[in-house]
Amino acid sequence: MARRRFTRAGAGATGVILTLQSQPAMATYGKCVSPSGFTSLSMGTSLNPLRSCLSNEDPQYWENNRTRWNSRAFANPDVKFIKVFNCPGSYSGLANISLYDVLAREKQSVKNADPSGISRLCIAAWLNARVTQQGNPVLSPERVVDIWNQYAGKGSFTPGPKMKSWSRTTIFDYLRTTFRTNGY
Repeated sequence: MARRRFTRAGAGATGVILTLQSQPAMATYGKCVSPSGFTSLSMGTSLNPLRSCLSNEDPQYWENNRTRWNSRAFANPDVKFIKVFNCPGSYSGLANISLYDVLAREKQSVKNADPSGISRLCIAAWLNARVTQQGNPVLSPERVVDIWNQYAGKGSFTPGPKMKSWSRTTIFDYLRTTFRTNGY
Protein backbone atom coordinates (compact mmCIF):
# COMPACT_ATOMS: atom_id res chain seq x y z
CA MET A 1 0.00 0.00 0.00
CA ALA A 2 2.81 2.41 0.88
CA ARG A 3 4.47 1.75 -2.49
CA ARG A 4 1.30 2.67 -4.36
CA ARG A 5 1.05 5.97 -2.51
CA PHE A 6 4.71 6.66 -3.22
CA THR A 7 4.23 5.79 -6.89
CA ARG A 8 1.20 8.07 -7.15
CA ALA A 9 3.05 10.84 -5.35
CA GLY A 10 6.07 10.27 -7.60
CA ALA A 11 3.97 10.54 -10.74
CA GLY A 12 2.38 13.73 -9.48
CA ALA A 13 5.75 15.17 -8.51
CA THR A 14 7.15 14.35 -11.95
CA GLY A 15 4.50 16.55 -13.52
CA VAL A 16 5.53 19.38 -11.24
CA ILE A 17 9.20 18.84 -12.00
CA LEU A 18 8.54 18.78 -15.73
CA THR A 19 6.49 21.92 -15.48
CA LEU A 20 9.23 23.68 -13.57
CA GLN A 21 11.85 22.43 -15.97
CA SER A 22 10.01 23.72 -19.03
CA GLN A 23 9.18 27.10 -17.47
CA PRO A 24 12.44 28.91 -18.36
CA ALA A 25 11.96 28.14 -22.05
CA MET A 26 8.46 29.57 -21.91
CA ALA A 27 9.62 32.55 -19.87
CA THR A 28 12.27 33.62 -22.41
CA TYR A 29 9.70 35.91 -23.98
CA GLY A 30 10.97 38.61 -21.63
CA LYS A 31 14.66 38.00 -22.37
CA CYS A 32 16.75 39.33 -25.21
CA VAL A 33 16.39 37.47 -28.45
CA SER A 34 17.07 38.46 -32.01
CA PRO A 35 14.14 39.43 -34.23
CA SER A 36 14.09 35.94 -35.75
CA GLY A 37 14.21 34.44 -32.25
CA PHE A 38 11.29 36.61 -31.23
CA THR A 39 9.36 35.30 -34.23
CA SER A 40 10.14 31.74 -33.14
CA LEU A 41 8.90 32.49 -29.63
CA SER A 42 5.75 34.07 -31.01
CA MET A 43 5.11 30.84 -32.91
CA GLY A 44 5.52 28.81 -29.70
CA THR A 45 9.03 27.48 -30.29
CA SER A 46 11.16 27.08 -27.17
CA LEU A 47 14.37 29.03 -27.23
CA ASN A 48 17.18 29.50 -24.76
CA PRO A 49 18.77 32.87 -25.62
CA LEU A 50 22.49 33.46 -25.30
CA ARG A 51 22.03 37.14 -24.60
CA SER A 52 20.79 39.18 -21.69
CA CYS A 53 19.17 42.60 -21.52
CA LEU A 54 20.52 43.40 -18.09
CA SER A 55 22.39 46.46 -19.37
CA ASN A 56 19.73 47.60 -21.84
CA GLU A 57 17.90 50.65 -20.55
CA ASP A 58 14.37 51.73 -21.39
CA PRO A 59 13.46 55.06 -23.06
CA GLN A 60 12.71 56.68 -19.71
CA TYR A 61 16.27 56.00 -18.52
CA TRP A 62 17.78 57.62 -21.61
CA GLU A 63 15.41 60.57 -21.31
CA ASN A 64 16.33 61.13 -17.66
CA ASN A 65 20.08 60.57 -18.21
CA ARG A 66 20.89 62.76 -21.17
CA THR A 67 24.50 63.21 -20.01
CA ARG A 68 25.07 59.46 -20.23
CA TRP A 69 24.37 59.37 -23.96
CA ASN A 70 27.96 60.37 -24.73
CA SER A 71 29.69 58.59 -21.84
CA ARG A 72 27.88 55.26 -22.30
CA ALA A 73 26.68 55.15 -25.90
CA PHE A 74 29.11 57.59 -27.54
CA ALA A 75 26.14 59.43 -29.01
CA ASN A 76 25.21 63.10 -29.09
CA PRO A 77 21.62 63.73 -27.97
CA ASP A 78 21.52 66.90 -30.09
CA VAL A 79 22.09 65.09 -33.40
CA LYS A 80 19.10 65.44 -35.71
CA PHE A 81 16.94 62.34 -36.12
CA ILE A 82 17.52 62.36 -39.91
CA LYS A 83 21.28 61.86 -39.36
CA VAL A 84 20.57 58.38 -37.96
CA PHE A 85 17.12 57.30 -39.18
CA ASN A 86 15.20 57.82 -42.43
CA CYS A 87 12.20 60.17 -42.34
CA PRO A 88 9.95 59.34 -45.31
CA GLY A 89 6.37 60.52 -45.79
CA SER A 90 4.50 61.28 -42.59
CA TYR A 91 7.73 60.86 -40.59
CA SER A 92 9.37 63.84 -42.31
CA GLY A 93 8.29 65.91 -39.30
CA LEU A 94 10.97 64.14 -37.23
CA ALA A 95 13.85 65.00 -39.58
CA ASN A 96 15.12 68.19 -37.98
CA ILE A 97 14.30 67.31 -34.39
CA SER A 98 17.11 66.13 -32.12
CA LEU A 99 17.29 62.49 -31.08
CA TYR A 100 16.73 63.60 -27.50
CA ASP A 101 13.60 65.59 -28.33
CA VAL A 102 12.15 62.70 -30.33
CA LEU A 103 12.87 60.38 -27.39
CA ALA A 104 11.37 62.79 -24.84
CA ARG A 105 8.20 63.28 -26.96
CA GLU A 106 7.48 66.63 -25.33
CA LYS A 107 6.98 68.49 -28.60
CA GLN A 108 3.61 68.22 -30.29
CA SER A 109 5.36 67.95 -33.67
CA VAL A 110 6.95 64.66 -32.52
CA LYS A 111 3.61 63.29 -31.35
CA ASN A 112 2.00 64.33 -34.64
CA ALA A 113 4.74 62.73 -36.77
CA ASP A 114 4.89 59.48 -34.78
CA PRO A 115 1.72 58.96 -32.73
CA SER A 116 2.67 55.36 -31.86
CA GLY A 117 6.01 56.31 -30.27
CA ILE A 118 8.01 53.64 -32.08
CA SER A 119 10.69 56.25 -32.84
CA ARG A 120 11.21 56.59 -29.07
CA LEU A 121 11.69 52.84 -28.67
CA CYS A 122 14.06 52.72 -31.65
CA ILE A 123 16.23 55.49 -30.22
CA ALA A 124 16.50 53.69 -26.86
CA ALA A 125 17.27 50.37 -28.62
CA TRP A 126 19.86 52.13 -30.80
CA LEU A 127 21.55 53.66 -27.74
CA ASN A 128 21.55 50.26 -26.01
CA ALA A 129 23.07 48.66 -29.10
CA ARG A 130 25.82 51.28 -29.12
CA VAL A 131 26.57 50.59 -25.44
CA THR A 132 26.71 46.81 -25.87
CA GLN A 133 28.17 46.55 -29.38
CA GLN A 134 31.53 45.36 -28.01
CA GLY A 135 29.86 42.36 -26.33
CA ASN A 136 27.12 40.16 -27.69
CA PRO A 137 24.27 42.60 -28.32
CA VAL A 138 20.81 41.36 -29.22
CA LEU A 139 20.67 44.10 -31.86
CA SER A 140 23.42 46.01 -33.61
CA PRO A 141 22.96 49.75 -34.09
CA GLU A 142 22.56 49.07 -37.81
CA ARG A 143 19.81 46.51 -37.18
CA VAL A 144 17.85 49.00 -35.06
CA VAL A 145 18.14 51.57 -37.84
CA ASP A 146 16.95 48.91 -40.31
CA ILE A 147 13.91 48.15 -38.13
CA TRP A 148 12.96 51.83 -38.10
CA ASN A 149 13.74 52.45 -41.77
CA GLN A 150 11.64 49.49 -42.92
CA TYR A 151 8.79 50.46 -40.61
CA ALA A 152 8.86 54.14 -41.60
CA GLY A 153 9.12 53.25 -45.29
CA LYS A 154 6.49 50.55 -45.62
CA GLY A 155 4.66 50.35 -42.29
CA SER A 156 6.14 46.99 -41.31
CA PHE A 157 9.43 45.21 -40.64
CA THR A 158 10.55 41.88 -42.07
CA PRO A 159 13.03 40.23 -39.67
CA GLY A 160 14.53 37.89 -42.26
CA PRO A 161 14.12 36.21 -45.64
CA LYS A 162 10.87 34.29 -46.04
CA MET A 163 9.65 35.54 -42.67
CA LYS A 164 6.32 37.18 -42.05
CA SER A 165 6.37 40.99 -41.81
CA TRP A 166 5.79 42.53 -38.41
CA SER A 167 3.06 45.06 -37.78
CA ARG A 168 3.56 48.18 -35.69
CA THR A 169 2.25 46.30 -32.65
CA THR A 170 4.72 43.42 -33.07
CA ILE A 171 7.63 45.83 -33.55
CA PHE A 172 6.56 47.71 -30.42
CA ASP A 173 6.24 44.48 -28.42
CA TYR A 174 9.61 43.19 -29.64
CA LEU A 175 11.53 46.37 -28.86
CA ARG A 176 10.03 46.42 -25.37
CA THR A 177 11.46 42.94 -24.72
CA THR A 178 14.96 44.26 -25.39
CA PHE A 179 14.80 46.63 -22.42
CA ARG A 180 15.92 45.62 -18.94
CA THR A 181 12.60 46.81 -17.57
CA ASN A 182 10.01 45.16 -19.82
CA GLY A 183 7.21 46.96 -18.01
CA TYR A 184 7.94 50.11 -20.02
